[in-house]
Amino acid sequence: MPLGLLPFILLVIPVLEIGAFIVIGQKIGIAATLAMIVVTAVIGSFLLRMQGRSDWQLQPLRAVADFEWPKPDKRREFQRARLAHDADGVPRVTVHPSRSSGVLSSVTWANGLVVIPEGRKLQRGDTVAFLPFCELLT
Repeated sequence: MPLGLLPFILLVIPVLEIGAFIVIGQKIGIAATLAMIVVTAVIGSFLLRMQGRSDWQLQPLRAVADFEWPKPDKRREFQRARLAHDADGVPRVTVHPSRSSGVLSSVTWANGLVVIPEGRKLQRGDTVAFLPFCELLT
């Protein structure tokens, strides 16, 4: 697919869908329009299941922490991280050194998020959950 088509798909098509909902809603009424939306969502889910999609929850990858997290937090943390394989083929995760929410460079550097559970200290070599960005888009 050409990259020039992507903005069209992401911006124009949803606007056209909203316009179609308004026009249809004026013709058949709001209750029938909402019922039609729900029915098409159920049909879409059914079709995806028939095609083999059964697991709707993102499955994190398991990797070795190549960083330390000495101060546990009372909340679950999702830190920008990079997954890479070492010479032995072991997946290792490194977190970006900056924890600031305003740092765009850490987002471009990272290829996913590492999940740090509530109240947990991490040391190098611990197993962590990693959510690759490419899986978040499927």
